[in-house]
Amino acid sequence: MQQVVAVGAKKKAAVVSLAFNKSDNAAKTLQLNGKAVKVKNVLSGVTLTAYSAGPASTGKDVGDAGYGITASGTKVSEGRTIAVDPDIIPLGWWVYIEGIGFRRAEDTGSAINGKKIDVYFDSERYANKFGKKRGFTVYVIGPVKPSAD
Repeated sequence: MQQVVAVGAKKKAAVVSLAFNKSDNAAKTLQLNGKAVKVKNVLSGVTLTAYSAGPASTGKDVGDAGYGITASGTKVSEGRTIAVDPDIIPLGWWVYIEGIGFRRAEDTGSAINGKKIDVYFDSERYANKFGKKRGFTVYVIGPVKPSAD
């Protein structure tokens, strides 16, 4: 007799509830599932684009020196890596992008200037499909990723 033992292989994404508080007397904080997280800066009107490790985005192919390696020396990772202007968001710092989630500033790019962020995806096809999205709010947190616990 056959029976289903488990369905799916991926972990469910953590549920994150956010609320931003900035009063004249209080530090900027983000409420992450009821836990206050200090925010260094809030960027509004940020433009998002996407890239992959492939030749269309980086000019490099699998096997080329530096393929999949970011400006900070880490290996690109979908769901973590973003390219930023380091004058706006320091490399190595975590951000929370509304509608996208937590990402880490690990890369730079010649077209990434000012309030523009390039989100990394493994799939070149998906990166192209992502297009250009405007009007995002980005919370710049710092070098330590806050936990949702």
